[in-house]
Amino acid sequence: MKYGFSAASLIAMTALSFGLAQPVIAGEAAAPTQAPALSTSAADAAIKGKVEATLAETKTLQDANIRVDVSEGVILLSGKVNSPAQRDAAAQRAAAVEGVKRVINELAMQKAG
Repeated sequence: MKYGFSAASLIAMTALSFGLAQPVIAGEAAAPTQAPALSTSAADAAIKGKVEATLAETKTLQDANIRVDVSEGVILLSGKVNSPAQRDAAAQRAAAVEGVKRVINELAMQKAG
C-alpha cells in the first residue's frame, strides 16, 4: 500500500508537532533549579542538636539539667540550674546558635538541700 502526503498535510503535521512540543519545553524551563529548603521539622531538629551541643560544651553549665525544645526556630529552655549566672549563660549561648529566632527561658533554680 502506498501512502501519499500532500504538502499541506506535511505543513499541518509540522505545525502541530511544534505546538505540542512547546508546553513541554516551557514546563522544563519552569522546573526549580534550587535545592529544596529543609522542612521546618528538619530545620528544628538541626537547631536543637546545635543548641544541645553548645550547652554541653559550656563548662559553666556542666552540672545544670537543661531540656531544649524547638518549634519554628524558637527555643524553649526548661529544667534546673544552680545559679542566675547559669540561667543567663544558657539563654545567651542558645541565642547565639545560627537559626535561632528567639529563646524562651523557663529555667528554674534548684532548691538547696
